Amino acid sequence: LTPAFSVAKGGNFSGKAYTRYATANEEKTGHLSLSYGNKKWAFLSGATYSDFGDMRMGSHGPDEYLRHEYAVRRDGRDITVQNKDPKVQVPTGYDQITRLQKIRFKPTEEYDFSLGMIYSTTSDFPRYDRLYRKRNGELRAAEWYYGPQEWL
Repeated sequence: LTPAFSVAKGGNFSGKAYTRYATANEEKTGHLSLSYGNKKWAFLSGATYSDFGDMRMGSHGPDEYLRHEYAVRRDGRDITVQNKDPKVQVPTGYDQITRLQKIRFKPTEEYDFSLGMIYSTTSDFPRYDRLYRKRNGELRAAEWYYGPQEWL
């Protein structure tokens, strides 16, 4: 996204929005961006929120990718439970928020300055490769997270 200048008297204000849904992981995403520009200054602000559910494998995946059981934490202990749908890779879901701010300044035809700032953060998200490991036939962990991740 790039902030746009405008030669219109009083400047130009615009906005965009979109939503998205994906079935492979029950993703739900929404985005909104607003922009204002005049002859010398242009501003753009945006925000995106995504909620990613657990991944679902396709019908033709190898059987070793099926997840028949997973561990949960109950009463301070890790216990194994049966997965109602082995094609769902439990747990792999997380959510993410991203904010964007861009500013452009064009004092003359020769110069065009721009500044972009992005902030993004996630919830804890499961380290799936650690959550299906077994020891003595039992799953080793119910929780093992990356994150939350945060960057600016």
